[in-house]
Amino acid sequence: MVKMAANGEKQQGHRAGIYKQKNKGHKHGKHRTKGEIERENKGRVSVTALTKKQRKEHKKMDRRHKANQLRRNKKDMVLTEKRRLGSRDGPPHLVAVVSLHAGVDAGAVTKLLRGEGAGGVVHQERGISGISDSFGLISASF
Repeated sequence: MVKMAANGEKQQGHRAGIYKQKNKGHKHGKHRTKGEIERENKGRVSVTALTKKQRKEHKKMDRRHKANQLRRNKKDMVLTEKRRLGSRDGPPHLVAVVSLHAGVDAGAVTKLLRGEGAGGVVHQERGISGISDSFGLISASF
């Protein structure tokens, strides 16, 4: 493009220099669809790796479950021991009837325990050998 100057001479038009900025073109068509990705993978599934936080939470839950199991086992052991103590096969409880006052008759108390009102089964052979007043008593209430 040629322009005329004020004094009649012709003026050159502007030409772009070699240092002109060149912007990159838009990258289009690079996105894949979900179906294309699945076809490419051919049914293979990638391994899902746990993050450090997930691993830590997993370990924490394991510790909590283990503590709960130990607590439950101890509780069950105590309950079975308590139930076994009152049973026929459990160890005997030795009870001594001692009168602490002159007005109380210890023989009357043992007579009440031997009676049918106590609700137990009396075994004379389970008593202490050599003592005539001792006896064995199996009772659910005592």
